[in-house]
Amino acid sequence: MLVVGVASCSRIAVESSAEPDWSPVSATTYAWRPDPPGKLADPRVDEPHLVKALRSAADRELAAKGYRLADSVAADFQVGYWLAVRTREVASPRGGWRNSDDSDGRAGFWDSPVNVPPAHIEKGTVGLYVVAGEPPRNVWRGVAQRVLRSNASRSERAERVDDAVRRILEEFPRRGTD
Repeated sequence: MLVVGVASCSRIAVESSAEPDWSPVSATTYAWRPDPPGKLADPRVDEPHLVKALRSAADRELAAKGYRLADSVAADFQVGYWLAVRTREVASPRGGWRNSDDSDGRAGFWDSPVNVPPAHIEKGTVGLYVVAGEPPRNVWRGVAQRVLRSNASRSERAERVDDAVRRILEEFPRRGTD
């Protein structure tokens, strides 16, 4: 697998990769892969407006690259997606290093008498993948991750998904190019 690009800007990390033997040179059309049956496992991302924002952004970006949405039978490739949230516990430091420049001239590790509880950080992931060929196989994938804001409104969450999809598809080749 060849890594095509990695970018980190505005606290969002984006990665994409393509199979080295896949080229979209003759591809002109795409279709959406069927949604997974049932609800997504995580209620934080099982929101229809987020899926709508993701699909709208991908449709816009793929159209700008020269691809056209078609029904799944006639499409040259299919696009799938996933949304996920991961909560990570981060321990807060109980101490730190002092520089010898401090006013008392002491240097070294200090221990805080206060026991600080760990922080919980939520990271959201938006992923897109492309399936093509016979037999069908994953030929391209892109992922964006960023720390979530717990107080983000519904429209802000949709805007962040839109931004993530735009950044992911910046790495996707234009129609008729390798």
